[in-house]
Amino acid sequence: MVYTLGTKCQGSRTPDKIRTVGDRTKAHRGKRNEHTSGATCMSKCLGLRKNKELKTLHGKDFYEKDGELRCHIKSGKGRKAREEKFYGTIEELNTCKHLIAIAGDGPLFPTIPNNLDVHYYRAVYASRVYHAHARDLDSIPHEDCYFCRGEKEGDVYDCKA
Repeated sequence: MVYTLGTKCQGSRTPDKIRTVGDRTKAHRGKRNEHTSGATCMSKCLGLRKNKELKTLHGKDFYEKDGELRCHIKSGKGRKAREEKFYGTIEELNTCKHLIAIAGDGPLFPTIPNNLDVHYYRAVYASRVYHAHARDLDSIPHEDCYFCRGEKEGDVYDCKA
């Protein structure tokens, strides 16, 4: 059957029941900060990638150095190993330590949700790292400042943070 403009859908598919992608994004908008699972906590506090790093994370990869929680990531992007420092709140630190204690030497996350928005949590981590290393803008030389242009004009960032 060929549908032309103005014909009605047959069966149970009526226009009021059809949902579009825009409807789904409106329904889920603002809910990304409500996740409290361990995978989101680890991604937010350590900036981990989903497939290569979060899936291969084990409890034995965590250690404390100078009173700070750190993580040894064995195979990151380009199969490079690196050490990451924990940046997060005390509540997130307690959640992560609890997950590490439960996992022991085994894998931290046997399964990871497919709909996990790791890109957002990596952005949160990058922001936390910047604010932890940023200096007071009044005390740094003009050459070490980045002055935004366009719609972010007026924002100033520390280049060496």
